[in-house]
Amino acid sequence: MELETNRLIIRRFREDDFEDYYETVSPYTDEQMKRRLFLKATDWSLKGIKNIKKIIEPESEFHFLYRFNEIEQNRRAEKDRFFTILKSPLEFAVVLKPIMKVVGKVAFWSPLYYYPMEYSYSNCKEIGVVLNRRVRNQGLMTEAVSSLVGAIFDQTDIQAVYSRILADNQASLRLFDKCGFKYLYEREELVGLDKKMVITKGISKADKTKENS
Repeated sequence: MELETNRLIIRRFREDDFEDYYETVSPYTDEQMKRRLFLKATDWSLKGIKNIKKIIEPESEFHFLYRFNEIEQNRRAEKDRFFTILKSPLEFAVVLKPIMKVVGKVAFWSPLYYYPMEYSYSNCKEIGVVLNRRVRNQGLMTEAVSSLVGAIFDQTDIQAVYSRILADNQASLRLFDKCGFKYLYEREELVGLDKKMVITKGISKADKTKENS
């Protein structure tokens, strides 16, 4: 499946998308990534690390190396995940047309632990999205999700899509509101090691058809 909107191309991921993908999903800031690249190209001796510290980060040598290793481990884990994504028919790259760069990801997957009882388990999917921090607040993900959900309903047997959103994530709540998702319920769920309030919003094929009529 490949779609084109006013500003975007939405398609399956390709092998050469990894650097853009990692920039999008990485939890590290641009500055932290610059430090990683700087250190990779620099002397690993203690003297070399001390010189780098003076330039880019006033931390202990131990903490500096720990941070570098943490970023490297995260990158390797994301690379493994990326090769799984390449095989998935329902994980899509969001490409910004003016620069032809992957700036986001939209993925659909089968329900795991929770799913709305209003929908049938066999033909509903959960949706998850991520957008590069550099291009947020421009309506790009609204454009991507709205178009892609419509195409999913038209071209597959999926009858409903839902999203589970942390109650304090106002940006995601607004996104799915704009895309026609309706409030279904909220409840406390285990997120990581903590219990947090999660709001579930969903849209059915019938809802989408009515919205477009």
